[in-house]
Amino acid sequence: MDIKEVPIDQVDNWKDNPKNIKKKDFERLKAQIVKLGVYKPLVCFLENGQYIALGGNSRLRACRELGHQTVGISIVEAKTDALKLEYALSDNDNVAEYDDQTLAEMIYKAKDGIDTQLFRINLALPSP
Repeated sequence: MDIKEVPIDQVDNWKDNPKNIKKKDFERLKAQIVKLGVYKPLVCFLENGQYIALGGNSRLRACRELGHQTVGISIVEAKTDALKLEYALSDNDNVAEYDDQTLAEMIYKAKDGIDTQLFRINLALPSP
């Protein structure tokens, strides 16, 4: 696997991307990028001299709208449609769960320094 920074115009969205993003969530994603930067590379494969994003299609669109000239990509070998889908699913898989009580306590302690509107936080805390 190779990770590098490339001109954003060398990367296209995957035409078969099965994910969509709501406008409010897309605006939240752009706000996250403005505040935190892009710290996770897009997952791409090379096809006919162009990189195709299997993972990070919304980040790619957000970076374009924000005027980024380059983007970080992780280049993978995806020779079959099944493997392309596996990379896309893996990039978007939320395999871990938050401990709601611990997260709630951390957010409360950091409440003056964190903009909770930038993140989707669903705490399933028991009623007192």
